[in-house]
Amino acid sequence: MSTKLKKQRTLFGGKVPDKSKPQPIMTGNVASDAAAEFVRPRVGGQCDRIMAAMRNAGQNGLTDLEIEKATVIGPNSVRPRRLELQRRGYVKLLLGPTLLPVLRDGYSVWVETNRQWPLRNDKTESVE
Repeated sequence: MSTKLKKQRTLFGGKVPDKSKPQPIMTGNVASDAAAEFVRPRVGGQCDRIMAAMRNAGQNGLTDLEIEKATVIGPNSVRPRRLELQRRGYVKLLLGPTLLPVLRDGYSVWVETNRQWPLRNDKTESVE
């Protein structure tokens, strides 16, 4: 059976999206892609808020639940943003002395890496 690679369609009128900027996840599902387009303007700001909270936490790090509380961003938005920040090298799992991930209240703890996030406005206080 022969498999042919399909050319990926673009939602940006032929323009390739800038991969250096945070992007919502596009699935190919019409409803999901419409939702992704709806949140696109908020994605960078959410990453800014997450990274500001991470900077405040220092080496203690934050769990996803703590990020939600510190930034007032819902769980369905926190996790995709945190995953993107992890993929791009801005956050990582906090590892213990045995090199296993540290858990707090059953949740993985995330810390900021040495890679500096370019905050648009250096507000490092949490939004509570």
